[in-house]
Amino acid sequence: MVLFIIRNPQHNDYSTVMGAFGVLDFSDEAVRSIWSLVAAILHIGNMDFDNLDDSEEIRLGRDIVHVF
Repeated sequence: MVLFIIRNPQHNDYSTVMGAFGVLDFSDEAVRSIWSLVAAILHIGNMDFDNLDDSEEIRLGRDIVHVF
């Protein structure tokens, strides 16, 4: 029997960052706030903004939102 262990390199990065938060004595609330901010920035990065006549269009994945 051969057993392969596949490791996710991003898991190691996450563990390193979480360890650094601990060394720097960040509170749990501060860590949650930081991850929320990172998530918001990544979410905004998935948006496309286009001008259409007098309105603007925001694309988020397949969803389109018109702002007048």
